[in-house]
Amino acid sequence: ALACLAELEATDALAHMRRIGTRLRDGMVAQGEHHTLPVHWSGPPALPFMTFRDDEGSFARSRTFAAACAARGVYLHPFHNWFVSAALGDTDVDRILDVTDAAFAEVARAPEHQQ
Repeated sequence: ALACLAELEATDALAHMRRIGTRLRDGMVAQGEHHTLPVHWSGPPALPFMTFRDDEGSFARSRTFAAACAARGVYLHPFHNWFVSAALGDTDVDRILDVTDAAFAEVARAPEHQQ
């Protein structure tokens, strides 16, 4: 445990995870707005959680969203915080945001989620 803490400090991993998590949050919140799917984002940048405001606690859209992401190779839990690793880089976030944009579009098209 001490070696792990020393490595986190030596590599400034906490600042990196905060930056990456913030970039992920900002990108996904903007995507939700673009697809007219307002989201609620909670948790610190390295331990985020996103829900759809219109789900009102049902997680219906979150399940559709998570399934669409998983089908494209990105696993985002539909009803539990996510974990941002120090190994995650900008290229990874670019890929995740490509996937989440497609997933937001899929949720917006789903008949069961139409207003």
